Amino acid sequence: YLSGFADSLRLSTSFFKPQNQKVCFPEKGASNEQLARVVTKWFKNHPESLHQSGRIEIMLALGDAFPCK
Repeated sequence: YLSGFADSLRLSTSFFKPQNQKVCFPEKGASNEQLARVVTKWFKNHPESLHQSGRIEIMLALGDAFPCK
C-alpha cells in the first residue's frame, strides 16, 4: 500500500509539477521499509489521529519526513 501510495505521489508530481507540493522524496528515493517506519512512527506519535483517514495521515507523515524545501 505504501509503495503504491509513494509511487502515485512521484508519478503525479512528475506529470503535473504542483506548486504546493507537500512531499519531496530524496533523489535516491525511499525504501518500502523506510516508508513503513515513517508512517509507523507518525501513528505512534499521533495516537489521536488513529481514527482519521489513513490516506490523509500517510500524506502528513510523509510530508513531515520528506518536506519540500
